[in-house]
Amino acid sequence: MGKTPQCQDWAELLRRPRPLACRFRQTGDSTIGRTLIVYLCVFLSACAIVFLVSFLRLWRGALGQGLPPAIALLATALL
Repeated sequence: MGKTPQCQDWAELLRRPRPLACRFRQTGDSTIGRTLIVYLCVFLSACAIVFLVSFLRLWRGALGQGLPPAIALLATALL
């Protein structure tokens, strides 16, 4: 049996993610891009916290991983 059409659509998006990105860009609305950036920054900050808790000796690596997204989140909140 073949894949369902929905699975084929997802496979197509994974093979060629550029059309999906172009669709976001062509809407003319910056809300989608800002939401994606905020989501990624929150996720990276959370990953840095988990990394810090897991490996206390590597606190500088966690700081390097979590500080830039935290600064971007702060800038987003203030601007």
